Amino acid sequence: MATLRDEIEEILVDCYDEEEARTAWGVAFEEVAVPFRASLLGTPVEVQNFRVNDAGMVQCLVVRDSPQLQRQRWVGVEDLDDEGLPDDFRHVLTLYRAWASGDY
Repeated sequence: MATLRDEIEEILVDCYDEEEARTAWGVAFEEVAVPFRASLLGTPVEVQNFRVNDAGMVQCLVVRDSPQLQRQRWVGVEDLDDEGLPDDFRHVLTLYRAWASGDY
């Protein structure tokens, strides 16, 4: 079984700088099956896509359905509430958080 470090290094294998690493994380999140249900600050949302923005932040496109309208916005992947996340997303998020904190 691969260690946390092994999995992170596999994601970043061909990265030579921080920008390439952020792009690699974007690719890793794109492998997560979408759409999926989640919550953002306690509000139910559907995650539909992932991207790395111009500032190098990994984001997900969330859609909130309301009776009046459908709202969508890009938020940081770490902004989603931890409860109820699908296993594949939770796994990549755990790896990303370990990498971002330097704790791997």
